Amino acid sequence: MAGGLSSIGLFFAALVAVFLAIGQVTNKKVVEGQNVIAAVFWIRLFAALFLPIVVLVYYLHGSPSLIHAPAAIAQDDLRNLPALAEQLAHPSTPAASKIAARLSPATRELLATFPGKTTEAELAKSLRADLNSDRIIKGELLTASGEFANVDFSAQTREVLANKPRGEVRSYANRLILEDAFPGIIEPNRTISLLGVKSWQVTPGAAFAVILFFEVLLVGASQLLNSYALKIAPISLCVPFTSFTPVFVIVSGYFMLGELPTIVGTLGICLIVTGGVLMHRKLFAIGWLAPVAAIFKEKGSLYMVLSVLISALFSPLEKQMVLLSDAMTASMAYGIGTVAAFWLLCLVLRVKVMQVMREVPVWAVLCGVLDAVQMLTQFLAVMYLPVVIVMCIKRAGIVLTVLAGWLIFREKNITDRLIAAMAMVGGIVLFYLPLRNSAAFGITGVFAAALALALYLTRQRNRANQTMPQAVMK
Repeated sequence: MAGGLSSIGLFFAALVAVFLAIGQVTNKKVVEGQNVIAAVFWIRLFAALFLPIVVLVYYLHGSPSLIHAPAAIAQDDLRNLPALAEQLAHPSTPAASKIAARLSPATRELLATFPGKTTEAELAKSLRADLNSDRIIKGELLTASGEFANVDFSAQTREVLANKPRGEVRSYANRLILEDAFPGIIEPNRTISLLGVKSWQVTPGAAFAVILFFEVLLVGASQLLNSYALKIAPISLCVPFTSFTPVFVIVSGYFMLGELPTIVGTLGICLIVTGGVLMHRKLFAIGWLAPVAAIFKEKGSLYMVLSVLISALFSPLEKQMVLLSDAMTASMAYGIGTVAAFWLLCLVLRVKVMQVMREVPVWAVLCGVLDAVQMLTQFLAVMYLPVVIVMCIKRAGIVLTVLAGWLIFREKNITDRLIAAMAMVGGIVLFYLPLRNSAAFGITGVFAAALALALYLTRQRNRANQTMPQAVMK
């Protein structure tokens, strides 16, 4: 996979794209002819009712929820790097031997030349990458075998291990095990820098509550705008604007999480965003700024773009919530929080909510369940992948949404959107195939040439249909 992307994360991200595409169709079925606030309230309610069932099943399988500090070892957490290097280079305990055996060849070479040729900064960076990888912290529980039997575990470690942790909680358990196995070397982490500000140190529970509060506000606003867009505009017209999400998420993901895509990942993002641009090819026939002008002329497109901008802010917040708990806990808290927010909104605005259940009850229930499943799979995906990659694959579900607009809602003139879908498929190929940079550039060139050929072959039809974008611009 591109840049060593997790296969598990890519699987969940693909599910996100599928469930989102189906969910957009059911969402449109719910909001058509209904008060949008009431419709979204019922969608959120049925999602919130579904999620606790998932969490209960998870709990019954031996893994209760836990809000905790992030599991990953940060730069400042290696308190005594020389001592750690000595124990890993010359292991004297079974625990140290197990960790040393799981280090990458590059890290072992650095250990062999430290101190001396290898600097502390080089070794620390390589060690943190290995310790935080799926070979150690993100992998199976370190106590699954007997190497840590002689380690004196703290009361907190024993308590967490007794609950048979899974997912992100398992990663946190592995972090606690490493702290106990290398006492005085790996700094215990029990507080959080609230919203990334180092001077605002709070407990994990307080950080989770604050992030959830902002998440609910942003998601509520985004979903309202999304639903208004689906109500007043063709689904194949407004949904393609969501393909620009990765552009904004690259910025927010970097500042909030410090994440940047690899070269291969960047090429995939470029192809997917190119597909989003080509969705509006007819407008480009008028002028380069025509799509921008069309956004402000067409309310459905404007609402969708605003929804995208807001989603770029809350997507990194979602990952922060997952890293402080697990996908199940975060999704349930998110679901309950959003339904409470829309319930209050209905009370304040005196919205009559029962009409939705009288006219489209089945669609409301189905949309709520799909929304819950899509949310859960997205939270699972961000545990393993950078947020921008998850959002890229999620938005590539536009291909399915455009087809649904044609097949279900009988929307026409989708040739350009199908050509654009080809670019998005190219981006997905780069994410899912194990490619070197040179191969990724080659595949990108092939898709670019195919796009150019398709655009050239359909140029006459595009000119014949220019009256449509001209009408939009008036």
